[in-house]
Amino acid sequence: MIRINLLPSKTKIKKAVPGKQTLVYAGAGLVLGFVLLAGVWYWNQNAINALEGQKTDLTQKANQLKVQLKEVERFEADKKKFEEKIAIVQKLQKNQSVPVHLLDDVSRALPDRVWLSALKEKNGAVTIEGYAFSNADIVMFGNNLKNSKYLGEVAVVESTEASLENQPVFKFTVACKVTV
Repeated sequence: MIRINLLPSKTKIKKAVPGKQTLVYAGAGLVLGFVLLAGVWYWNQNAINALEGQKTDLTQKANQLKVQLKEVERFEADKKKFEEKIAIVQKLQKNQSVPVHLLDDVSRALPDRVWLSALKEKNGAVTIEGYAFSNADIVMFGNNLKNSKYLGEVAVVESTEASLENQPVFKFTVACKVTV
């Protein structure tokens, strides 16, 4: 025989409340979203801090390099000054013997009846002034100067009659150039 129980059962069947389950899932999603946002924020802050540290380091290195660059520029300026001074000293050493040779050649070229009153040298141009008893002595002096290996372009610029201690003489000017 078949039995049918018509009495109500002692266990109640629970019906699912649709709003409660949705709230749980929404809350879990919200918490998960905040955790993700916090993680992204934390990661960005660490990246920003690292970049600021790199920026500080690079700024310090740039300042150090600026100081070193100034030192290098100062050293280059000093080097240029020293090179200029060395060039001047070398030029002076090179030209040191020229006046000696110049005076030696002029004194060797001087005939007996000729004497000098002035000898000037400026930028390689030499002007010799003096007196002679005749124009022939002046020409001989000019020809003797032409034989010098330190003088070139010798020319008698002027020869005029003059009187020196009541003696008739010729005052002359010879121009030439230093060839060394």
